[in-house]
This record gives sequence, C-alpha cells and structure tokens, in this order.
Amino acid sequence: MATKVISLSDKSLTSSYNAYNDAFGNTSLDTPSIAYYGNTTIDLTANGIPAGSTINSVVMYALYTSSLHGYSIRDCSISGTTAHTGTWASGNTTLNHALITGSSFVFNMRFKSSTLNTNYPPPSGDPYDFTTKLNSSSVTYSSISLTITYTEPYSACTAPSTVSTPTDVAPGTDVTLSWSGAGAGTNNAITGYQVYRSTSAASGYTALGNKVVATATSGSLTVTSHATNGSSYYYKVATIGTVAGYDSGQSSAYATLKTTVTDPTAPTAVSTPTNVAPSSTQDLTWSGAAAGTNNAISTYEIHRSTDGGATYSLLTTDSASPLAVTAPATNGGIFTYKVKTVGARSNSGLSSVYATLKTTVGAPGVPTAVSVTSGSEVAPGKLRTLSWSGASNGTNNPIKGYHVYRSVNGGAYAYLAEVLTTATSGSLSVTAASSAATYTYKVLVLGNTLSVNSELSSAYGTLTTVTIPSTGVLTTANIVATGTDKVGITLTTQPETSFTHKVTWFIPSTTYTSGEVSLIAGDLYDEYTIPQAWINATTKTTTSVTATCKVETFNGAASIGSNSYTFVVSVPSKSTFTLSKGSVSASGSDANVATVSPSFTGYSHKITWSTSGYGSGTINLASGTTTHSYSVPLTWNNSAPDAESFTVTCVVETFKDTADGSLSLGANSRTFTANVPASILPTVSSFTAAQVDPSWSLYVKTKSKCLLTPTAAGAYSSTITSYRIVGATQDSGALAYSAGTSWTTGLLMVYGTVTFTVTVTDSRGRTATKTVNITVTDYSPPSISGVTFVRATSGGVVSNTGTYINAKALFTYSAIGSNAITAKAYYRQFGTTTWLPAGGTPITHNTTLTYGAGAINQAYIYETRITLADAFTTVEHLNAVPKAVKVFDLREDRAAFGAFATNTKELYVPADWKLMVGTASAFTTADTIPLANGGTGATTAAAARTALGVPATAHTHVKANITDFPASMPASDVYAWAKASTKPTYTNTEVGAAAEGHTHSYLPLAGGTLTGSITLPGSVVLAKDASYSSLTVTNPNGYIQIGPLNTGTCHLYTDRPSFYFNKGLIVNGTNVSMEGHTHSYAPLTGGGTSGIWPISISGNAATASNSSQLGGLAVNTTGVNNGANQVCRTDGNGYANFGWINTVSGTASGTPTRIYCSQDAYLRYYAPSDATLRRSLGAYITSGTAAPSGGSSGDIYIQYV
Repeated sequence: MATKVISLSDKSLTSSYNAYNDAFGNTSLDTPSIAYYGNTTIDLTANGIPAGSTINSVVMYALYTSSLHGYSIRDCSISGTTAHTGTWASGNTTLNHALITGSSFVFNMRFKSSTLNTNYPPPSGDPYDFTTKLNSSSVTYSSISLTITYTEPYSACTAPSTVSTPTDVAPGTDVTLSWSGAGAGTNNAITGYQVYRSTSAASGYTALGNKVVATATSGSLTVTSHATNGSSYYYKVATIGTVAGYDSGQSSAYATLKTTVTDPTAPTAVSTPTNVAPSSTQDLTWSGAAAGTNNAISTYEIHRSTDGGATYSLLTTDSASPLAVTAPATNGGIFTYKVKTVGARSNSGLSSVYATLKTTVGAPGVPTAVSVTSGSEVAPGKLRTLSWSGASNGTNNPIKGYHVYRSVNGGAYAYLAEVLTTATSGSLSVTAASSAATYTYKVLVLGNTLSVNSELSSAYGTLTTVTIPSTGVLTTANIVATGTDKVGITLTTQPETSFTHKVTWFIPSTTYTSGEVSLIAGDLYDEYTIPQAWINATTKTTTSVTATCKVETFNGAASIGSNSYTFVVSVPSKSTFTLSKGSVSASGSDANVATVSPSFTGYSHKITWSTSGYGSGTINLASGTTTHSYSVPLTWNNSAPDAESFTVTCVVETFKDTADGSLSLGANSRTFTANVPASILPTVSSFTAAQVDPSWSLYVKTKSKCLLTPTAAGAYSSTITSYRIVGATQDSGALAYSAGTSWTTGLLMVYGTVTFTVTVTDSRGRTATKTVNITVTDYSPPSISGVTFVRATSGGVVSNTGTYINAKALFTYSAIGSNAITAKAYYRQFGTTTWLPAGGTPITHNTTLTYGAGAINQAYIYETRITLADAFTTVEHLNAVPKAVKVFDLREDRAAFGAFATNTKELYVPADWKLMVGTASAFTTADTIPLANGGTGATTAAAARTALGVPATAHTHVKANITDFPASMPASDVYAWAKASTKPTYTNTEVGAAAEGHTHSYLPLAGGTLTGSITLPGSVVLAKDASYSSLTVTNPNGYIQIGPLNTGTCHLYTDRPSFYFNKGLIVNGTNVSMEGHTHSYAPLTGGGTSGIWPISISGNAATASNSSQLGGLAVNTTGVNNGANQVCRTDGNGYANFGWINTVSGTASGTPTRIYCSQDAYLRYYAPSDATLRRSLGAYITSGTAAPSGGSSGDIYIQYV
C-alpha cells in the first residue's frame, strides 16, 4: 500500500452580514454569506497515483486562523459532497475517501460566519429611521495538504512452485529442466523466466544464460548434467513480469540434477523344459535381468555346466531370450545353464539361478478299460469286438501299437495278436470258443522310443461261450375253458442260434394234455385252444386248475434243457339270462319268461321270483332246461301299498356239477316292474252331512254351516291319505284323512238343493268319490227405503220452522221360520254424539211418525236415524233436517243469510248461494275471483302467475323475449384479460382439444378411403386385407375374409375348421346338401376334392346328370353280395361283403407269403410257417425222425387226428 501527499495553496475566506438598528432599539440581522476556497481538480494520475489504484484513505492537513466572529459552517467537500463529520480543528482531518470514484476529483472548502448582534444607539431624528452596520468574519487556511493512501493496481509475479529435472542421469547428458506453478501479478503479465544454477542446494546460485522468453505459467530449458559421476547441479527459477521491479525473485523450490551410473543385474529366473527327449532341441529362457542406472543392456552371455554345476564355461552370447539349446544325447543326461548380463558401461556377474536340462524316457500308460462287446453268454464260434481305451503316451515315448494277450479259463496269458496304431484306444475282432469256455484278454502298449513298453494292463475283457435254453412268455396267465379261448407262448432264444423246440400243454397229474408239438428253427410262437373237457379236472370246491406249458430247447438233436410256465384254467362264469318283458300286470295271469344262456352246457340252474315280503320259492332247472315262465300273483300287490307298481326280482343261480358234487358259481339277477292293476281302487263306504248353526232346524243361507264326514278304505294294503270336499261354491282343499275325520264348511252362500262331492286319495295316488245333498233356505237382510224427514209442528203438520220431525219409511225382510222385525227412529243436533231418545221411538212400515218432543231447535241442523232389526241383522238409515228457514238474521255479534246466526263473529251464507255482481257471479265454480272481476281465477300461486303472465321466480329468457337486448357490451362488463393487448394462450391439452395438425383414423362423414379398421361392439373388427381386394371380419372366435382375390374367382376364407350355413346353399342353381340332409342325386358337378363330402347317393348313376363321376355304374343297394357292374358299398355294420375278389387274373407260380383264411367273421392272413395254421390243417414236421412212407426227412405230411 502506497502513500501520496498533495499540497494545496493557502487561502483566506471572509463571510459578512449586515446588522440593522432602529430608533426603538430593535435589531435585525442578515444571513451571513458563504465564502468558498474554490473548486480545485485533483488529478490522481498526474500526481503519480497509477490509474486503477484503490484509494484506502484521505487525510487533510490544514492550519487556520480566524478574526472577529466565530463560524457556523467550516467544512470541505469532495466532488460536491461534504467529506467529513464532526468538528474541524487545526491539524489532520480524515475525509471520506469513498467519494473518490475516478482518476480525479474536485476538492473545495467553505466558510460561513456566525452572527453577533451589536447594540448601537438608535439614529436621531425620525424614530422610523434605522442604522446599518456591516459585520464580517474571516478565516485563513495554511499548510494545506491531502495525504492519500492507496493500493497500486498491480503486484509482483510469483515464482514457480515446482522446479524439476530427471535424476540419476548419465554424465554430460542434456536433459530438460521444467518448472510450473508460476503466476502473473496484478496488471503484471509474465514475460519470461531467469534460470539460476548452483553446485550447492543452499546458496551460490548464478544466472544461467539469458532470460527464457515465455508467457505461460510453466516452462522448460535444456541443461547439461555434470561431467563427473555422482556430482549434482541445483536449479532455481525467477518469474519476470511486464512491470519493472515487480519480478518474483528466485523460487524457493529447486531441482536437483544428479549424475549416476550402476551395473546391470543378472536374470532372476533361468529355465528349460525338464525330462525331455535325448538330443532334442529345447528353449532356454531367462527373465528378470535389469539395466543399470544409465547403463543399458547390450547382450547376454550363456554359460553351461556339464558336470552338475561344478564348473561353467561360456557357451554363446545372445541378444535376448529364448535361446535354442540341444539336450544331452543319453537318457538321464543333465546340462545346467547360467546367464550374465552385459551392459553398455559395465556387466553383471553370473546369475545365481540356473536351469537344469534333463533327458527322460518313460513307459507308455496301460489301457484303463478293456472290454468285449456283448461278450457274456455268447453262442459258440461267434465274432465279437475286443476294445480298449485309456492308454497314454510315455514320457518322451509316444504309443507305437499294442500286443493282445489271451487267457483260457483262467490260465496263463499268451500272446495273441499285434495291433499297430498311435491312438490311445484300439480294437480287435475275436472269436468265441467252439464249446463252453471263458476267454479273458489283456493289452500291452508298445513304446516308440528305445523300445520302452508297458506292462500288461490290469483291466481285462471277458468273452464267455454258453448255450441257454429258450425262455417264453405266455399271452395270458388266466384263461377260461370256453372251448374257443386260446393261450399262446412267445419264445425268446439265445441270440445268434438256430435252436428248435418242443411244446407241451397239460394239466399235471391228469391225462389232460395237448401232446408234444415241434417247432422248427425260427418258429417262436405256439398257441393252444383249451378244451371245455378240462373243466372236469376241477373238484366240487374249486373253479380253476393250474396248467403247465413246457418248452424244451434243442441244439440240433441234443436237448439243452427246458423251461415250464404255469397258467390258471378257470371254468366259465355263471350263466346269463334275459326276461321276455320289462313290465307285467300283477294280475296273476300276465306271465314273464326267463331264458337262460348257459356258459357251459353241463351247468344246472336254480331260479327264484320275489318282491318285498313275497316269493315264488326255488325252482330247479336241470342242465338242458333254459326257460321258465312265471305270473305275479294278485296278493303281491300288498307289497306296494304306496305305489302303483313294484319291482320283482328274478335270480338265476348257476351250478357246476362234478363227480364229487355241485358248486355254485354265483347268481345273476334281473328286475322288472309289476304294475298294480287299474281295477284295484279305494272305496268310500259313507259320506254324511250334519247342520251347524241352523235356525228353526233349517240351513239358512249366509247364517248356517254344514259338517261333512266321509268314511273310506284302501285296497290291497293301501291307506287313505287325503280327501277333498267340493260343493256350495266351497272347496276344502286336500285334507289329511284319518278314521272319523270331518270337515265343516264356511257359511253357506247359496240356497236350494246343494250337492257336496268327496274325493278320497289312497297311498297309491288312486281316487274314489261319493256325493251327499242338503237343502238351504234363502235369506236376505232387512232393508229400509222410501225414507223422508221434515220439520213439523207438534200436531204433525209440516213446517219449515217446526220443532218436531215427521219421519216415514218402507221396510222389507225375509219371512222364514219365526223371523220378525223391530224399527226405531232417533235424532241428534248436528255436531253432538248422542242419539235421542235413548231407546228410540218405535216406527212402523209406511206410517208417518211425529217425534222430537218440541226439542228440534230452529237454529240448528239435526241428524236423523232409523234402525231396522230382524233375528240376524240390524240395518240403519241416516239423514238430516235443516235449520228453520230464515231470510236474514242480524244480531249484535253475528249475522246470517237464509239461516239463523248461531256463531259469534261470523257472517253465514248458505253454501249453495251465489254472490252476484249485476247479472254475473262474482266467483267461479271453484270459488275463485275471475280475471274480469279483478281476481286471478286460479287456486294456486303457479296458476295465478300463469293467468297474469308473470314469470316464475326462477326462470330463463331467450334473446327473442328481451325487447331491449343491448347491441354491444359496455366496457365495464368486459373482463380485463379480454381488453388487454396481449391475450392469454392455452395449450390443446389444457382445453382438452386435439393437437394442431392432428389427423383422424376414422372415415370422414363425407366419404373417402378407409386406411385402418373399424371396431364394432362385441370386439368385432372390420378391416381390409393387405392387397385391398377383400373385407376381413374379425371377432374373438376367428375371422372370415370375403372378396375376389383375382380377376377370375371370388374367394371365401376362414381360420375356423368348417363353415356353417343355417339355410340351404345353392351352387350354380343346384342345392348343396347340408348336414343331416340328403338328395337322391349327386350334386357334384365334377372337379377334384379333398376330404369326405356328406352326400348320400341312391338310384342308378347311369341316369344321373353327373353319371361320368361314377363311370355310369349303378350303386349296390343292399351292401351284400354285390352283383356285376355295380359300385360296392358297405353293409349296416360297416363291412364290405363281396362275392369274390380277383386282384390279378391268371395262375400264380411263386412261393406264397400269405395265406388268407378266417377263424371268425373277419378275413385275416397267416404266414405259411405258422404252427397254428399247420396244426389246423393236420400238417406236422417230422423233426428228423424216420421219414414217412414215400417221403424224406423234413417233409410235411398229413396226419388224421
């Protein structure tokens, strides 16, 4: 921070004012004037303060002297603003330096005197005269100076923070000295650097060459290392700026440049392969060598020892690893190697590590697996493959081949064969012994180097020669001796043999046998039909017997053993039977026939017929008897009291009869329905009626009831479950029945002769009916008619003002039995509750009664009443008599027109009077005042508004209803945003509109081209296909495509498996058959087709319009024994029954391969060698025995059996 003192000129300032005195002793003063030093411009730059400097403080120094008065203002200003606060005394005064804002400012000072009133005597003469005195005060400023402290606008540069050179370099080597981290000063840019060098880090630095010109904060210079190994140079750098005197000075950081040279190091690893082949070439490798400091590797010396490392001699030099070296020529020879590193300035010693190169030859590895393919149980003399694997090369000794050795039945192994191959596996074809024996095989591996071979393998393969009797599998383990069922056996022989066999089927310990059957080589199946006679081998306690199939195997004529297989022969199951009827009538005469189908003709049977609680007993049917007839007796209907039918069970038990007794094989049962005959019905023995609530021993209509009692019984154990009675327009509904039950009707509402019918229902649901009649007397309640009530006098004279009542009425009633009537008259004042007199006044038919005892007040209305009663009913008639007639009744607190005034504060007008205005009524019929009379004519507010044309309190208007609708809106009613020059904007999303420039994916209403699809309710989609030539209709079930896909044809496609048409399909004018619909002609017009057309054809195709499709041939109509020149068809079972089949005309001379024949209704074929076929023809093979007469060994001959 710098300081600058600026001196100013001395100056005196004078401030004056006038004082005025009048004759009365009054004094007034002017305001003193202000004296200024004068604006003085201070140019900072001209006074040596650099432009851009920051002013830190300003102190003014001044001495002053003053005369006469004091001062009221004494201050200074900078650029027009007072620059100090507080009292200004001589000496230093701190000014406000913040007022200096540029490179110059205006300085000024001012002075203003204070005032002092001096009292002088008033002037003589005129008392209004006054005297004036001029007063003044002055100040003198001297030694004026401004001391300004400021911060210059630039600073010194900073030296580099980092100075570096490589270290440990070679002597006299040029290297780069680098520095960085220098900095420019404020307004003091970098112009370059000065490098200093010393041989001591602490001192002695001298400039090295000229300034390095650079403006960056880093730089470099090429320097040369010391010429002596181990010596060092030290470097520092100073930063030079644009402002002289503001350089950085030498950096505190320095670089050390040291000269160093060291020896290279020998390799740390030297290696060669070990156990190598003699005289082979191998790679000697080394690594880990390192150059010395400033001492690069130039080459390597390889030294070898042949005496196990005792001495080494130079073998060769090589510039880099590896080096090809030759192994010792002998097996087990050893060379060792060490390596020396040769440097540019010095060398290393021999490496401490060494490599050993040793030669080794090892025997090959024996096979780990030796085997003979399918070598167990081999037929004599058969070839097999001996295989081995898992052999391996010996060390430096590859495989040359193999020697195979064989042992017979565990004896010593002897050389068998040589197999030359370099593979690790091999094989040899070997032959099984000619007789039973076991061969084992081992393998020796031949080595290719120095004839070093392996031992015999420990693994071995085995080849065993055997002969094994054939085995068999029965087709079934259980068979029923039906006489037609067969059991067969399939033989499996030892592989690669031609054995023959003899098969025998028999029951051990019996004479039941098939005899011995011979099978030639290759015939490996035999079957036998079990005769029913074998049933006799069972006992009375058994239903099965164990049989045996023995198979003996021959190798030529020699038997090599046999195997036997057992199976169970069971007797046929229990017999079945059928019934001739599914239902019968249980009448004792409707027979049902059971027909038995015996499983064996020797079986006998027992038959029973039964139902719940009833049975026929057991009927024996001897063998040969197969039918039995039975009629269900009438008594069996008792077993079904609650049903119209019951179930009858027929049981047929089957018995096997043997010499030692009979054994039941079980029973079969069938059921049928026995129907209860329609003639079996319930009965009603009686149905009676009794009076309930009678009058004078009569049934009286509406007053009496009837008690009805039925007595009924069921038939053949049925019970009466319910009954129902109908009559007199009444219905009891279904009621539960029990003995003595009865039903009481409601009041009888009809009269005359009335019939009641009872219907009883039994537990079978069957019904019976019975009726009973009663006589009902008609009755009607009494009635009152022709009634009159009027006011009258006590003498019965009718009078409007009378205080009595005249009453008269006509009476009717039902005059039955002792029925009679009683009539009475009553009255009461309107509004009261008690009828008078209390007991009434008797009145007779069609006779005037005067009653009321003068109590009928003229001012009131009176209610009147007549009651009429008979033995059952009381009826009444109500009426009234009006008030006495009075034209006008005016009293103090009430008034009335046409009546007496009875209520206080009331003006009464009769209800049937009208208020007339002139000739018109003042009121409408609804008691409202019409519009014409000043009213509304309405009874509700809404109607009144309508009548007067007044709108509802909440209503709306359309523009047309407003006659003074404004043509424009006043500005006060317009929203501010609407009047603004800039209107608000909204995005399409904010107002829920589509985006600008949007498109629609649907077809315009005006038409156009559909480019997408249309989705209808139910996920139905209408769309075009890619070629624009058809319409595709899609829904969740699939699609259909309709339209011409080319110019020749219209197409119909679907992804469903078939088309469905709910109406007939017409193709080219012809109906095409629908499912379940046929035509008598073939509707096809030709052309190819795939699949099956559901078309039924009948008639002669020769006459059909498309006869060429059938070749003009008729269609066979029976499906059996087709005639000549007919199209064949199947019968009702799906079989084709042809008269004959001729595939190729002419005679056959070749060996037949199939013989067609039948064992049932189906045509099948047999191979000519089939044993079953031969046995069925009686043909047998002699199997090497003496030839039949006239034949030779092996011929087939016919034997009658």
